[in-house]
Amino acid sequence: MRDDRGYTALHAIAAYNRWTDGREIVPVVRTILRAADEVDYAPSLRLYADVSVNDVDEISSRRGSWRLLSDQENRASWSPLHLVCVQGGIARGKVPLMKAMLQVDEDERVEVVSQFQCRTLMLLDR
Repeated sequence: MRDDRGYTALHAIAAYNRWTDGREIVPVVRTILRAADEVDYAPSLRLYADVSVNDVDEISSRRGSWRLLSDQENRASWSPLHLVCVQGGIARGKVPLMKAMLQVDEDERVEVVSQFQCRTLMLLDR
């Protein structure tokens, strides 16, 4: 679901909670991401105009939560992560919120972690 400018609920939470501590928003973010994982995204094909080859679009084959986190299909072309990090949508508690968005539990050690998660977590832990 998007508003008239193309923003999802996660975009709105990341952008418009400037005065709310990020730790307070973590349960809402986790709920939205769990709901996004319930959506069944079938692998889609990209058709190239000049080449008669069909490739599976890697982004569409990801889980729904990752598709939502990297979603830039809005007027400003901003992802929710960009809104939290760069646009200053959250003033306090950014690290717990980022860890929730990256779906990393404090108590749980995940063995298989994507490169994106590793790089971002490395930056957060500095």
